Amino acid sequence: MAWGILLLAILFSALLTIIFKYYQQYQVNTPVAIVFNYLVAGSLAFVFSWHVPSFGKLFEFQWVWASMGLAFLFITLFNLLAFTSQKIGIAQSTVANKTTFIFPAIMGMWLFNENIHLMKLIGIVAAIAAVIVIAQEKSEQASTKHSNFLLIVLLFLGGGLLDLLLNYAQKELIPSNELALFSGYSFALAGLLGLVQLTFHLVKKQIVIKKKDVLGGVVLGFPNYFSIFLFLKALKSGTIESSTAFTVVNMGIIIAATFFSALLFKEKISLRKTFSIILALVAIVLVSFSGES
Repeated sequence: MAWGILLLAILFSALLTIIFKYYQQYQVNTPVAIVFNYLVAGSLAFVFSWHVPSFGKLFEFQWVWASMGLAFLFITLFNLLAFTSQKIGIAQSTVANKTTFIFPAIMGMWLFNENIHLMKLIGIVAAIAAVIVIAQEKSEQASTKHSNFLLIVLLFLGGGLLDLLLNYAQKELIPSNELALFSGYSFALAGLLGLVQLTFHLVKKQIVIKKKDVLGGVVLGFPNYFSIFLFLKALKSGTIESSTAFTVVNMGIIIAATFFSALLFKEKISLRKTFSIILALVAIVLVSFSGES
């Protein structure tokens, strides 16, 4: 049962970048849709945790500042991921987005005195190499090779910062019984932050919100929420060890996203792209299992 739940989490995660590509095809305003996506994801988090949100009490939680920081990173990086997926490709974006796990690994060795293993260090180097290789991949959509490299590196570093903040908050700030609340408020704050920006553009008459933009956000919000919800549910089952779960999910998302990009959008799997994907998969395995005896 737990493995089936984990498979669904992988499919929902891979679906996110697929939806971004369809946004481009159906001319959905991506920044607008992303705002409504976070409002939907936040609402789902509160509904499933049976909690009525009260932003007046938000500052009573010790993780409030981490939640605000994540909200800003959520909406910023989701827009960057969407843009990169649309302009460069799903496989490149996914590799950059799913190798950011090395940042918490580095933080664990540096701040939390976790053991330093040769396999983990090799895995970290392999992950960085995977990002560098995939960033060199040529793309017909992007204007220049230099712009490809910059987008991939920004996505990688930004995602790493998000993972660092989330990892620190989970270890140091969030009680286990408040994890659902933390997720819900972070999603909702990201949506509210986006709404403020949208309101500004609406007042300036710089943007028009269409029904398909709102619908696109709703469609994205469900897999965005359930990709996280189902992964946590699989972890809590106790059937799958966390190191195995993280490895399977990260590898699964890269493989699934690459497969669907080739199947649905005819993205070419070049030799460079294949090599980068292999490096990323090797990095995930080495870092995930480096601490096991």
